[in-house]
Amino acid sequence: MNYQLEMNYHEDVEESKPCFTLSIGANNQEEFKWIVDNLVVFRTESVKYYHRILKKVLSETNTYLYVINHTRSEKEYYDLEKISIANEDTSFFDKHNNHGFCLLKKENEDLRSCISKDTFIEMYNAGCLFFKLHDYYTEGNSITFYSKNQEQYVQVEKVATMYGFHMI
Repeated sequence: MNYQLEMNYHEDVEESKPCFTLSIGANNQEEFKWIVDNLVVFRTESVKYYHRILKKVLSETNTYLYVINHTRSEKEYYDLEKISIANEDTSFFDKHNNHGFCLLKKENEDLRSCISKDTFIEMYNAGCLFFKLHDYYTEGNSITFYSKNQEQYVQVEKVATMYGFHMI
């Protein structure tokens, strides 16, 4: 393999909350060089890993995936948009890099009312599994999950382990 599949528990410095991160990237010069020389392949393979994990977690939790879009209004309003993860290509990174996502059961769609407030805090306090996608291009990429419910982390960890991620 030309890169590493890693996961770890840590505290998010910005949010001051515990979190769980899946990351794909280089651990040495040889891997880094391969990623630089094969960036499109690397990004495509990364998206495939994340899609498999998200599909499995969505299926096991009977939830839907929503992206949190900033409407760029004066009120800093955000909106939830249900999205599909059917396409396993780099458009997922290109369109959603540094966006927030949440997994919601259909009956929890009333959380839209809290979106105009502090989205992260509201989603976290409501017990949602919330995550952020980060694409650092040649430096790698990651998904960081946040939840008040430790069992949700364990579920993601179990699925990620099935796809070759290991704890660091």
